[in-house]
Amino acid sequence: MITEDNFTAGPQLAVTVDAPVGSLPSDRWTGSTLGKYQIIRRLGHGGMGVVYEAIDPILQRAVAIKVLREGLANQPDAVRKFLREARTAARLNHPHVVAVYDTNEEKGMCYLVMELMEGGSAYDRIRKWGSFGWVEATQVMVDACRGLIAVHFAGLIHRDIKPSNIMRTKDGIVKLADFGLAFALASTNPADSSTPNGQVVGTPLYMSPEQCRAENIDVRSDIYAMGATYYSLMTSQPPFDGKSPLDVMYGHCSEPVPDICDANPHVHTACADLIRRALAKIPTDRPASAAALLVEFEAILALASSPEVKPLNWATENGVAISIAPTVADALTPVDKLKRTRLWFVGVCFMLMGVAFGVGRFYSKEPTPPVNNDPPIGDPTVASDEKPNLAKQGDVPQEATQVVDAGGPVTSIAFDPNDKTLVSWGTSNGKQHIYNLIARESRSNQSVTGPKSHPILQVGYSPIANEKLWVSLFHDELHFFETWKFHATLERSDYEAVQGKRIAAIAFHPKEKILAMAVADESPKTQGGIVVRWLLPKPIDVERQTDDQQLPTCLAFSTDGKLLLTGKQSGILQTWNVELRKRIDGSEERELLVKRIGTIPIGNGFVTALATIDDTTFAVAIGKQIVLCDGQKGVKSSVLHSGEKPVTALAVCPLSRRLACANDRTIFVYDLLTKTQVKQLTATDTVTALAFDAQGEQLAFGGKDGKITVQRVEVTPDE
Repeated sequence: MITEDNFTAGPQLAVTVDAPVGSLPSDRWTGSTLGKYQIIRRLGHGGMGVVYEAIDPILQRAVAIKVLREGLANQPDAVRKFLREARTAARLNHPHVVAVYDTNEEKGMCYLVMELMEGGSAYDRIRKWGSFGWVEATQVMVDACRGLIAVHFAGLIHRDIKPSNIMRTKDGIVKLADFGLAFALASTNPADSSTPNGQVVGTPLYMSPEQCRAENIDVRSDIYAMGATYYSLMTSQPPFDGKSPLDVMYGHCSEPVPDICDANPHVHTACADLIRRALAKIPTDRPASAAALLVEFEAILALASSPEVKPLNWATENGVAISIAPTVADALTPVDKLKRTRLWFVGVCFMLMGVAFGVGRFYSKEPTPPVNNDPPIGDPTVASDEKPNLAKQGDVPQEATQVVDAGGPVTSIAFDPNDKTLVSWGTSNGKQHIYNLIARESRSNQSVTGPKSHPILQVGYSPIANEKLWVSLFHDELHFFETWKFHATLERSDYEAVQGKRIAAIAFHPKEKILAMAVADESPKTQGGIVVRWLLPKPIDVERQTDDQQLPTCLAFSTDGKLLLTGKQSGILQTWNVELRKRIDGSEERELLVKRIGTIPIGNGFVTALATIDDTTFAVAIGKQIVLCDGQKGVKSSVLHSGEKPVTALAVCPLSRRLACANDRTIFVYDLLTKTQVKQLTATDTVTALAFDAQGEQLAFGGKDGKITVQRVEVTPDE
């Protein structure tokens, strides 16, 4: 019988049928140092290397270090593959993907420093305690699927999903690991990932038929592996077995999908149905994407009588802890332990003092409303550097719904793409707000200049990680702020209106510090166009394009930033090609080129909203319809939504492939993969603004009644 142990002796390792030649290093690293890291013990080994547990003495945290096998460090191909894994994993920053901290070379050894998954792998859990229950297995797959969505969104195919690569932190968070076999989705030929033509790469127990045959693969190959893994979690065995890898691969390609209920009669029939479809021999018969698969896992989880039950702690049995690894404290010297004890004592004293102070404050002050109207910008009483209470990046509120006083009729909403606890909005009476969903704390002010009756036309955040920049468009001026602050980050002269133009809408470039603006002449002549502006180190308008079409109403970049589309009052889209390239003179500065491609006729009426779906596809709101367009080909592809009333708001989450649109008080949520409606919500008044967070887990909407509602979007079949 073939098991994962035939291919790997531990977690966090890439495994291939064609494991490279190289001797397994002795345990000489244990107790020594590698770079700054103190090696504690060996965790396991695989095709290309060995994984150790180590201590980072500077940050005082435990890490996992993957060391390239001895004998491979002098082989360029092996080193290239090893570094490719590091670069691939470094592209991913997601709560359900194992983090990579560092990569280096020391003493002739290449090594990769990763997050230590102290809870072990799902495979470890099966070997110790047997199969998962169907509810617990589904919970595990939900988190793994969220990680896979991030992998696919980054343009990668994992190629080695299996129980040993689904891991758990000591705090119970399930994550997807090991990207040694991942390759770019844009290349559908496995040969483009440094794998020779016709050579099978992967773990046979979980490989799709097309992967077994060394054919071109896409994301549906990972969907197959997810189905095979789901089967293994609930049965303690893979769906196909044999005496050799070839026997196993023959089963994937030719034998019927086994009924999981025969191996485990306690499995829910919905699990069995999903496994049959995920393990379909023909890729088109499987769920189309990881996002679609996630929806199905969540629907199965909803069938459980107690879906809130957390998965079993893989490192414990009946509440008794199993010693699987020494902790950071165990690796410290006695002097270090004494210092740490003193620090703990001081820390506890401060904590008790803080609790006493907090209790006193609680009973001595009047209750405050959820929304806190701060003084205007520039007021010396504003504590601009104060951090939001309880806010933690990546956290989301546990409540299904939060309703907040918006301070006026809502005109625009946006989530911070790097912190889904922060949401901003603007109102028709010229106020701009930023709100923390965890702390339930709000900051707001009146705009700097102009009559108070002028509305905030748009708010938005820079998508660049760690930039902490958001902007509001007010009275044809852009006001830039640092996240959670209302002190302007730029001098007023830098953000005044474009000379001689009215700004109708703005869009951030997804990867660069670039802002595009849809502008129109202030003169009676109706001439519109775009202005593209570098934001740093100082705002500079580097490109202006005008045309004789009617006024622009909205604009959006594609997810790769290479396309820019502008909506017009005349019912057409103007398409632009955006290119960044090195200057001919060889300087480090880059040259930005914006070239008009053409137009896409949509229909009669104003294009009221425009939202990005992927690198080429956009959703367009015009009249009573939502139309999908291919910006690269310059064509209108299909009509997604057609209602009885005009569309009043539109939002898209590219990661989860969800679209929301509003007709008056009704909000419709669509799955863009299946192009079907999956949810319907009803607001208390006409919805004028919509926004998803970056993961598509929360939907915020506001309307004429001056209320902001933030609701968790648990997408299930039509209610």
